[in-house]
Amino acid sequence: MKHKKQLMAIAVASVLSLPILAQATNGMFAHGYGTKNRALAGSGIALPQDAMINATNPAGLVWVGNRMDIGAELFSPRREYKASPSATGLVNTNDDLDGGAVESENEYFLIPHFAMNWMVTDGSSIGFALYGNGGMNTEYDNDDTGFGAGVYGGDTAGIDYNQLFLDFSYSAKIGSSSSWGAGAIVAVQSINIKGLSQFAGTTETADFTQPPPDFGVNDLTNNGTDLSFGVGFKIGFHTEIVSGVSFALSYRSKIHMTDFDDYSDMLPNSGELDIPATATVGLAFQPSRDVALTFDVQHIWYDDVDAIGNEVQDFFNGCFGPRSIGLPSVPETCLGGSDGAGFGWDNMTIYKFGAQWRMNSEWTWRLGYSHGSQLIDDDQVALNVLAPATIEDHITFGFTKQMSKTTEINFAAMYAPSENVSGVVFGQEIELEMRQYSLEASWGMKF
Repeated sequence: MKHKKQLMAIAVASVLSLPILAQATNGMFAHGYGTKNRALAGSGIALPQDAMINATNPAGLVWVGNRMDIGAELFSPRREYKASPSATGLVNTNDDLDGGAVESENEYFLIPHFAMNWMVTDGSSIGFALYGNGGMNTEYDNDDTGFGAGVYGGDTAGIDYNQLFLDFSYSAKIGSSSSWGAGAIVAVQSINIKGLSQFAGTTETADFTQPPPDFGVNDLTNNGTDLSFGVGFKIGFHTEIVSGVSFALSYRSKIHMTDFDDYSDMLPNSGELDIPATATVGLAFQPSRDVALTFDVQHIWYDDVDAIGNEVQDFFNGCFGPRSIGLPSVPETCLGGSDGAGFGWDNMTIYKFGAQWRMNSEWTWRLGYSHGSQLIDDDQVALNVLAPATIEDHITFGFTKQMSKTTEINFAAMYAPSENVSGVVFGQEIELEMRQYSLEASWGMKF
């Protein structure tokens, strides 16, 4: 017992010491949580296999027993934009002013996770999970753009946005083949926005933010890292419909976060950036103890969060356009206002498929594929240079190697093929593009 407690303490300390650099693939969320889930392209809420089921469906915890899982993902997004040469365009092109690609810096991120589950009785359990839920990151060096001015003419530009979740959940059986679960979510966010100083000015007609006491950059950009906190909840259900066929559903609430005060002149509603609600339903078909097929459908309500869902047109028509020619504007449409510009993302629905084969008592293999609807319309490309979340498809692979009766190692790999979105803003064509790679390893222990 003493040895197990020492291992748990080391595991927790290891996760907490890692930099929480969380990036995402389905918009601002990860494509899966936990190594086994990621290897199945994020499917499997009806196939609980480890303590990280807490992140997707708390009702599954009661089926995994006493267990601890710790791991980390090496995530590599490759994002870039192209902009046609334009004397009046909003976005600067590359150094040669020929519309070539401007690539983002920072191509590698480490994303840890840690989860534990304890059986309270034969029919109930409690668990917690600590993990990077999602985020986004871009950094375009000013030296890579025309005249060395940066994307929007305000030097090096980009956004570094990260989410850390701590989940506490309870799960209980309903009869012999069903269960329910519920839990609390403690969320921490960080954000750092750079390179938008050209949207501010020293007079009202030259400033495109909501009217502050004085004008200038203030709480718009280049203010370092700011933190935000919030609490939400999640619920889930799991049942075996007939022998070998399981059904599950889960819902995670919208999480209302404290404001980012240091960026209240950029984010709508004076710095508000909540975390949208999600819902998932899933099936697992197990024709034998060695084979499992999974299918999940997940929906994310991005347009319910102003900073994510607000479209850029109100800003252009009500604030940017009038003020740029010295006319009165509608303050609410300026940056930081209630109708200020967001990223204009649509709601997203993702279809996830997975296949698992237990070859023998030591080796289990997994494959997965997911497809999500496109978030970014062609008329929303202007600000999405900062957040080019264009990915639609994920192809995954992974395995588990049983080391002993109580320990195992897991591996998952993901490839998200290149996807681009193009649009025209003020006569300038802008194209966003992203592709992604991921490798993850974890260690699991039953106790």
